[in-house]
Amino acid sequence: MACSNMKTNFVDVIAIFNGEGNIRPLYIKIQGFDTVKIEHIVSKGDAPFTGRGNVIAYKCTYIYMNEQKILTLYYHIKDHVWTVPGLQNDAGRVYP
Repeated sequence: MACSNMKTNFVDVIAIFNGEGNIRPLYIKIQGFDTVKIEHIVSKGDAPFTGRGNVIAYKCTYIYMNEQKILTLYYHIKDHVWTVPGLQNDAGRVYP
């Protein structure tokens, strides 16, 4: 799996896929935390730690407790999974 050597959390994402193959994440759910709506995609491109076209990096904004936050979300194309690096769930560092 492309993301097995990174410290990551697998996350649930609701996304839309258009007819041209573009992906837009709408909501993210991290185990043990609330589902949040992605307000805006600030940037999208190849993840810097992978070969071209293997992982798409989305820098997104969302609102949590009336405060705008930024999150980088990765879509692993070959594995069809979404990850957020460096997070821990209930027992670890508090997200967001």
